Amino acid sequence: RQPCAKFGVHPAAKFLKDAYDAREAAFVANVGTLVEPMTMQQYKSRTKRKRIRGLFSHNVQQEVVQSVHAQNYGAKGILGRMIDELRSTYRVGSYSMAGNVKASEGVTPVQTISPKHGMSEFTAEDFLEKQLAVLRSEDSHSAFIQAYTSALATSLDTTEEIGKLLDEAKVSGFSDDHFALGFKRVAQIISKNNKTDTQREVFFVEGRKFDTHSDGGVYLEEALGKISDALKAFKAEMQRLNKWQDVVIMEASDFGRTLTPNSKGTDHAWGGINFIVGGGLNGKKILGKYPHSLRDHSVWNVGRGRVLPTTPWEAPWQAIAEWFGVNTPEMMDRVLPNARNFNSSQLFTKDTLFR
Repeated sequence: RQPCAKFGVHPAAKFLKDAYDAREAAFVANVGTLVEPMTMQQYKSRTKRKRIRGLFSHNVQQEVVQSVHAQNYGAKGILGRMIDELRSTYRVGSYSMAGNVKASEGVTPVQTISPKHGMSEFTAEDFLEKQLAVLRSEDSHSAFIQAYTSALATSLDTTEEIGKLLDEAKVSGFSDDHFALGFKRVAQIISKNNKTDTQREVFFVEGRKFDTHSDGGVYLEEALGKISDALKAFKAEMQRLNKWQDVVIMEASDFGRTLTPNSKGTDHAWGGINFIVGGGLNGKKILGKYPHSLRDHSVWNVGRGRVLPTTPWEAPWQAIAEWFGVNTPEMMDRVLPNARNFNSSQLFTKDTLFR
C-alpha cells in the first residue's frame, strides 16, 4: 500500500498513462543503488560494511546502475550476465544502440548499432581483400594472433549480415529523434527474428537531456514527450509483429533528482521512480514504497532533499530475470549477487510483475 490514493504522470508522458491503464506498465517507487538495506541512522553513522561507491556522481552511478552490483568495480553488466546465463540453453543475441556500455558487458559478443546510421560498413574491405583472405585462411602459432584474426573475421561477417537485415527490415512510425531511432533499430532486429534465429535477445537504448540543473520544466517535458512517442511507435510495431507480449522494457536512470531546487532545476540525488513496460506485464501497479510523509526529513532526507532509497535495483531485475529464463537459485546468484542481502518482501518475483 502506498501513502496516497492518487498519483499523477507528466502530461507529456501520455503513453505511460495509457499503458498503465491497460495494465501494461508499472512504476517502481523509491528505487536506488544499494548493497544491502540501509536506514538513515546507518547512512549517517557509516556503520554499514558495504557502502555504495560514487553516490551522486554521473559516471560512477551509471556504471553501478548498469551493473547492479554496487560495490564491485569490475562487475559485468546486468544484461550481459543475464544473457550469459542463458547462452548454453538458448540461441542468444546482445545489441547496444549506445556504443560500448557497462550494461551489455559479458562473455556474449555485443553488436553495436548506431541509431542514426545503423551498421557502419567497413569501406576498406575491397581494397584489403587479398590481405583479409590470407588472415582468414592461415592458422597462426600465436594464440593472440589467432584470437585477433578470428574476432576480426567474425566482426566483419556480422557487420555485413546485420547491415543487410537492417536494410531489409521495414518499420514505420518513428521520428528522427535519437531515442526513437534507437527503438527503431530494436524493432528492425526483432522483425528479422526468423533470420537471426535467436530465442533470447537483450537491447540497450539510451535517452538524453535528463540532467536538469538549470531548467527542469522545459527540458523534462521535451524529453518525456520524445520517450512517450518512441515507445508508442515501438509498441505499434511489436503488435504488428505479434511480439508485444514477448517484450519488456526496463527504464533506468543513474539516480533520482533532489526535491529541493538547484537554480531553476534539480540536482543529483539517490532514490527515484522508474517504469517497466511490456505486453506481458500484470501492470497497473506501483511497486516499492513512497516515503510515508515528506514532513519528517529525518526519515528520508540524506541531505539537500535526496531521498534514501528503500527498494534496490535487484527488485525489478529479479522479476525480469526470472521471466527471461533465469530459473534456478544458482543462476540468480550469479546474475544478482547482492539479491541475497535483501529479504523477500524487498524483492519482486515473476508472479508479482507478469501475467
